[in-house]
Amino acid sequence: MPKKNPANFKVGDKANRSPVKKKTVKKAEKAKKKVMTQIARGKYRFTEEEKRDMAKQLAETQINKSIIENEKASSAAGYNDRLKRFDFDISRLSRNVVDGYEMRDFECRVVKDFVVRKKGFVDVHTGNTIDERPLDPSDYQKELDI
Repeated sequence: MPKKNPANFKVGDKANRSPVKKKTVKKAEKAKKKVMTQIARGKYRFTEEEKRDMAKQLAETQINKSIIENEKASSAAGYNDRLKRFDFDISRLSRNVVDGYEMRDFECRVVKDFVVRKKGFVDVHTGNTIDERPLDPSDYQKELDI
């Protein structure tokens, strides 16, 4: 007896196998062979040409990075100096705002008052009294005209 193709029989109990119509078999085969697309991650092996191109791109990128780093280093020194000047100005201005004054040099006339034992420093340009201090022992000495 010739062997029958099991695809021509219905799935079920082995004893109750009966031939299936050809149309049903074709539909079942189409259902098994249904084509779907899906994204899957896998290894891609580069060709030698692609590897050469990537090596060239890598070398160019490294050279460009080195150039930029050198420019950064040389300009960083200039930027650091500029930043230090700003930091100094910020510090000075902050201190002046908090203190409410800064020390400056004024061209002054010295006025000695021996009765109250003080000397005053009067601004030559504005006439404002800049400072008053007690007389020093040297202030009591007579100055010689030379």
